[in-house]
Amino acid sequence: YSVAIKNCALSETLDISECATALDIDNVGVGQYSAQDARSLQLTSNFAGGTVKNVWAQRAAIGTTDHASELVYCNGQSVQNLNTGIIGYARSSGIACNILTCQNITLDGVRVFNGNIPVVTSVGITLKNVDYNDRYVGKTSPTTAYYAITVGAGCDRITVDGVTFGMNNA
Repeated sequence: YSVAIKNCALSETLDISECATALDIDNVGVGQYSAQDARSLQLTSNFAGGTVKNVWAQRAAIGTTDHASELVYCNGQSVQNLNTGIIGYARSSGIACNILTCQNITLDGVRVFNGNIPVVTSVGITLKNVDYNDRYVGKTSPTTAYYAITVGAGCDRITVDGVTFGMNNA
């Protein structure tokens, strides 16, 4: 089987796990209709590469470790123009785009809201043209600002090439 999702909108979550072929996802919006505790975009154990582009994946509900988008145990994906984050409130422990135990992933043109991009136990990750938005409304506190990108233990060959702050420094 294969997965191709194009030109559509989904409620709650886009969750793709253990896909045996390259992903082909383009022009997809994921919103939240009810107060479900689910990632807007969840890619898990996808090892055949592929492209994920032009995706808007926001979640409104907040809570402990309630992430908006997450790539876990993935290999070879190219993610382009991902807009993701937590609408409800900045400063929950939720993460805008979590990258965990992945290899050879490129994110180009990712925009995160109300959360950061942590990279943990991953190899060969490239983050290009990241736009970090601390919050939708208000201003960033100078004493409690988040890091835009963090790199944790067990990582190797992590490249960050271009970061802007607040709607491309607008």
